[in-house]
This record gives sequence, C-alpha cells and structure tokens, in this order.
Amino acid sequence: MLVEQTFDLVLTDQGMPGMTGRELAHQIRKTNTELPVLLLTGDTDITVDTSEIGLVLTKPFRIDDVERAIASLT
Repeated sequence: MLVEQTFDLVLTDQGMPGMTGRELAHQIRKTNTELPVLLLTGDTDITVDTSEIGLVLTKPFRIDDVERAIASLT
C-alpha cells in the first residue's frame, strides 16, 4: 500500500501479528525517509530509533493526546 498510495502519517501499534510496529517503521524507512510514524504501545519501557519513529504514545492515552501527536508530526 505504501508503494501504491500516498500517506501523510503512519499510525501503528507496537504489538501486531507477524510484525511489530518498530519493524514496520524500519521497513517503511527503506523506501520512504520522510513519512512520519506514530507508534502506539502498552509497553512501559520502550526505546525507539528516532530516525525511524517520530513519536511514541503509551497506552492508555486520550484522543486529544493522539490529535496533538499527529499535529506535531505533520
């Protein structure tokens, strides 16, 4: 989808079947260095590569937290 369409932002969860959010961000960076990635996670101790992930929101979060995060990344 990322090759065929244009997106302003990728919002992904860390825990997904088959691939983590970090792994997805790494794959995105192979073809798109500018697309912002917002990672959602329930992990309490998370470290990320800021060259691949723009921002992390930890659960639980409020919708206004998501709105602020999106605004800061776009």
